[in-house]
Amino acid sequence: MCSHDGKISKNVRQKVVRRFLEPNSSWRFRILGYGQVVPVTKFGRLATIFYGLFGIPMMLLFLANLGSLMADVFRIAYKKICCRFARDRKQESEKGDPPTWGHGEFVHNPGWTLRVRKESRSVRIPVWLILCSFFLYLFMGAMIFAYWENWTFLDAMYFVFVTVSTIGFGDMLPGMDDAHPVHRTNKFISALVYLLFGLAMVAMCFDLIQLEVKRKSKRLARRIGLISSM
Repeated sequence: MCSHDGKISKNVRQKVVRRFLEPNSSWRFRILGYGQVVPVTKFGRLATIFYGLFGIPMMLLFLANLGSLMADVFRIAYKKICCRFARDRKQESEKGDPPTWGHGEFVHNPGWTLRVRKESRSVRIPVWLILCSFFLYLFMGAMIFAYWENWTFLDAMYFVFVTVSTIGFGDMLPGMDDAHPVHRTNKFISALVYLLFGLAMVAMCFDLIQLEVKRKSKRLARRIGLISSM
């Protein structure tokens, strides 16, 4: 593959560049590490190292910010639904007041301000609801991939979980068996968008759950006298 003077032949260089420009190379940015497309030269491996050194922190920062934004949206949606139910129950019973965290002005003012985002942090969301939302996202993705790729539901769920959890074995990939290049590209782009938001969902769940864990930890610490109740 290489000439005697150590230079890489033109065909090999073109092959390496083409492989790095394939859509599958974007998996590198998402710390999954699928091994179906790999660099075969020293230059390619060095480029992969520097690519990952800059790309992975940028992706993690992007996912953290996107996850925080999605968490705020989730809190606001949950707050609106709770306010609507509280208001309907008040109208039906014509007694009692809505919960103090309802803030009727918020229901009628969907403006996206810093004050609203800070207020949304006070909304308490049950952990079971957060986990159900995450597994519902996985379930929907598994249904889509099972339909697209003619996989069994178990295989599709395995692929979605392994990918979103960043395990990334690479033994199953969407669109690889499709002979039509346009369909294969469309499937890949759709899968990339789904899995990108899946990683953001993981960040969102961590953001939501950690606040609830902090609240319960402080409550437990007050009960056993580790911290002051003030």
